[in-house]
Amino acid sequence: MALPRTPALALLCGLLAGGLAIASAQTGAARLGSESFRAIRVAPGDASVAAAAAAGGANAHKLLTPAGSGPVLVAEGEYMATVSPEASPEAVEALARLIKGARGRVKQVSSAADGVWRGVTFKAPRSTAAQARLLRQLADAPAVQFVEPHYVFALAPVPADAPAVAAAAAASAPAEAASAAAAAAAGAAAAAAAAGGVAAPAAMQAPPSWGLDRIDGKMDSYYVYASDGAGVCVYVLDTGVSPVTNFESRLVTGAYIEYPGDQANQQTMDYQGHGTHVAGTIGSKVYGVAKGALLVPVRIMDNSGSGSTQGIINGIAWVVGHRDARCTKKVINMSIGGGRSAALNTAVRDASAKGVLSVVAAGNEAADACTSSPAAEPTAVTVGATVRPSGGGDGRAYYSNFGTCVDVFAPGDAIVSEAMTDGKTQTLSGTSMATPHVTGLAARMWGKGLCNSATSCHAALSSKAQTGTIVDAAGSPNRMAIMWGNS
Repeated sequence: MALPRTPALALLCGLLAGGLAIASAQTGAARLGSESFRAIRVAPGDASVAAAAAAGGANAHKLLTPAGSGPVLVAEGEYMATVSPEASPEAVEALARLIKGARGRVKQVSSAADGVWRGVTFKAPRSTAAQARLLRQLADAPAVQFVEPHYVFALAPVPADAPAVAAAAAASAPAEAASAAAAAAAGAAAAAAAAGGVAAPAAMQAPPSWGLDRIDGKMDSYYVYASDGAGVCVYVLDTGVSPVTNFESRLVTGAYIEYPGDQANQQTMDYQGHGTHVAGTIGSKVYGVAKGALLVPVRIMDNSGSGSTQGIINGIAWVVGHRDARCTKKVINMSIGGGRSAALNTAVRDASAKGVLSVVAAGNEAADACTSSPAAEPTAVTVGATVRPSGGGDGRAYYSNFGTCVDVFAPGDAIVSEAMTDGKTQTLSGTSMATPHVTGLAARMWGKGLCNSATSCHAALSSKAQTGTIVDAAGSPNRMAIMWGNS
């Protein structure tokens, strides 16, 4: 995956599973929106202040040390205290006062009883002794479920499998030249659509991305589909989405979630490229799986591709609270991942309980997906990546995470989709690219009535998958996400 390298990106090498590689980050100053902090790299299980706070404490189990498959980035001295579901708004506000009284700085208070995550994000006092004392006080507070580091996430490149690179080069050369023909084919398919979906199976000959060819159940140089995701809103939590022509009139006004939650700036333009590529795979007229779905950009990353746990949670909360008569069926695409965060997992779980389905990337560390978030959350559909079949089944991409937390696999290597510049394409690799294939399938299933809730659509994606085709599933469920052409 060829992503631009910037000083901030080099600094914050940690999240977005389009390419997530959390290993080689440098420490230093960083900025998110109007907030600044020092990002530091820590090893999983790093004791630091949490261990000092836990010494002799009866509630040490509430203090969660950094967790992940490798070194993770955190905001130095920052924590998130998550409260129990039964805690009152007054109890949350009391925690904020406790933090302020200990000379900590409260960055965000989420106390609403109907929120997707409830708690306080804060910067602890500078001295180690004061931090330890405050963390122990929070752990002893009955309303607190756990306290964890505030994770920092950022884009990092993922090279495609070598054979796929050559195949992509051969395929992408004519891809832009063929895009007019592909657009014409897509237009003809759209013309056959009726209210509520496609009236009869439409066939897109020689789809520009091999992923489209594969997800209809077989590789035959056609993408065949009898539904298009009409009636479903897909929320793309990413770097933003550029309004390219192939999104037609289906790009809905979204939100720019500037940490710590200011939605006044509705600027959702993509200045990085990742979000537009992801949205293209979901619903572009030419490169998309669900060519009738509405696309709602929720920008949770800055121009360099960096974000935070709190910013992602704020994005999820915005989706749950978004009111639009067209958006009664909501699917979130999160091509992101990082250290295992109980707070982020809680937000995804709460969103599911409120009827919002989340489809998330398994991650690109070639490690157990259960060690990262939101991949570890059971209510999310967690997606691993495969390479283009070469006659022997669907090969798991060398970088794709695996394990029992993976629900399905999908095409993720050398995927051609939309670029920031209208009329151009880019070819990217990663579980970030696999995830939108499954998100598009979820939109098609829900739009067609093959499922009718977040829970039933989660189950349908697994039950309708092809089984036994994944080479080297590495302990993952051996399921390839598909939707037969007559569905």
